[in-house]
Amino acid sequence: MAKFIKCSCENAEYHGYKQHNSPINIDLVTQIEKTTVSYYPDNEGTPAIKFHGINITWIYAKNETKQRDKDYEFLIKNN
Repeated sequence: MAKFIKCSCENAEYHGYKQHNSPINIDLVTQIEKTTVSYYPDNEGTPAIKFHGINITWIYAKNETKQRDKDYEFLIKNN
């Protein structure tokens, strides 16, 4: 049975690009990585969580690093 997890930041905007962080089926994920995504020419990037095995990345606004970290900790502890 599929187990879907929602991002606390359902919609995010970074570098003029709007992203909808769709729920993911955690049962298909092989690894979870806390990371930063950056698009040229921005060298700072924005906080993100990358899901390996399903090739999906949730992005957060630049000022939402703490929220990204909370989501990551929840995912690690509960799955």
